[in-house]
Amino acid sequence: MVKAVVGEETRLQLAEDRLAQSAIPAQVGLVIGKLNSKLDRGFIFDLVPTPPNDAGDPPCSIIDPLKGAADKKKVSKPKSSVDSSSLSIDKEWVAEHARQVSRLLVGGVKVVGIYVWVGETSFKNSTLVLCQAITPPHDQLNIIYF
Repeated sequence: MVKAVVGEETRLQLAEDRLAQSAIPAQVGLVIGKLNSKLDRGFIFDLVPTPPNDAGDPPCSIIDPLKGAADKKKVSKPKSSVDSSSLSIDKEWVAEHARQVSRLLVGGVKVVGIYVWVGETSFKNSTLVLCQAITPPHDQLNIIYF
């Protein structure tokens, strides 16, 4: 079911501007807010990026299968090929981040979803990965795409 989502425009605009100005091709993070089941509406307070894991690896990255094939076989990409890049998400790390942040929140405020900052093609090619990122124990989470 689609829910209406309300957020303070200036606060969310700051997050969007930060993402647009960064040179990163993809980012995943948590949506912090409060759900109101009576109004069937969600209130978003902040977007919190998931930090790199303990090894320093980013929580998400873009995978280009044609690049890997080109590196191995020295084959150039056909001009008519469709962009098949997809998103890779460290699901365990995102879930751990959600658990840690959830413990810090009070007053009915909780992690209500994850956000993904990525190109449209990569987003469309990553449906399975995104669904796996919100499976139990976080199956109550929603995906918000920028």
